[in-house]
Amino acid sequence: MWKFIKYFTAVLYLFLFISCDEGLKKKQQEVHQREMALLEKEKNFALKEAEYHKLLQMKDSLISQKDSIAVKPLPVDITGKWNGKMICTDSNCTDYVVGDVRVDEWEITQDNGVLIAKNVNKTGVVRVYNGSYDGTRIHFTSQSEPEAPNLRIFKIELGTITANRLAGSREIQVDNSCISKFSVELLR
Repeated sequence: MWKFIKYFTAVLYLFLFISCDEGLKKKQQEVHQREMALLEKEKNFALKEAEYHKLLQMKDSLISQKDSIAVKPLPVDITGKWNGKMICTDSNCTDYVVGDVRVDEWEITQDNGVLIAKNVNKTGVVRVYNGSYDGTRIHFTSQSEPEAPNLRIFKIELGTITANRLAGSREIQVDNSCISKFSVELLR
């Protein structure tokens, strides 16, 4: 009987050893998998942290840079409605004749330092100009729509700037083939 108990005990220890060994291997695999998942999360976190630091550096560099475009304030408030008169002074275009007089309405607004002029002629055609002030002169530009039969580029330069009068010149270039020049006067 002692032999049986010895064999039974030996088998029991062997069984416990094998089952403990398998349980230990299973636990080791689970721990290894958790470690791998943790390493992956750490890598992702490190990438996000590096990206965050780059964004902080970019933000700091943007804040530290001074704006290279200095907006010069207008000497007087020119926003509002104006009555315009243009006289053709020089032209090699067939559309415009020296001495032609054009009367139209203008409305000038300002949006974040950009001047915008809306011009409505006597036939109701509306043209919008974008402009800027360089400290002494106002410059406006516009061009015809892409689907227009002729490409027209409009440039206006106003050197006289008062609260009730703007004056200068306008140039219209048609299809890079001819140019017409006008004197411009806008009155309140």
